[in-house]
Amino acid sequence: MEKDGLLTYPTIDATFDIIFPWVEKVDPPDNSTNKEITTSISATFNEPMRISTITDSTFVLRDSNTNNHKVHVTINFDSDRKIATFKPTNNLSFNKWYRATITTEVTDEKGNPMLFEKKWSFKTKESSPSVT
Repeated sequence: MEKDGLLTYPTIDATFDIIFPWVEKVDPPDNSTNKEITTSISATFNEPMRISTITDSTFVLRDSNTNNHKVHVTINFDSDRKIATFKPTNNLSFNKWYRATITTEVTDEKGNPMLFEKKWSFKTKESSPSVT
């Protein structure tokens, strides 16, 4: 092509994203105890994620004490799409272990999948404080 008397060539953006996403931090932390029954669960990723891949089938929260009962959650994201927050639609039960899993079907914004599932557990507090 010629522009202003100069011969120009089209350029190609040949950058490749070869960094696979992973979970950098979870809250509540793995094996933590005495968590409120109203607690939200969050996962912080190393890079922006493709929001459409983080769903109730790629993030699963289960009650470890009762036949692996699946807990239904709503999912929200921060503006940078690096933190996903999962809020149970009902309060969790007292004195129970919960296991959270994020599957390898979750991808970053370029479509790279997580290479390994992320799993962690936490326990809710034993009971509500008594009122005197």
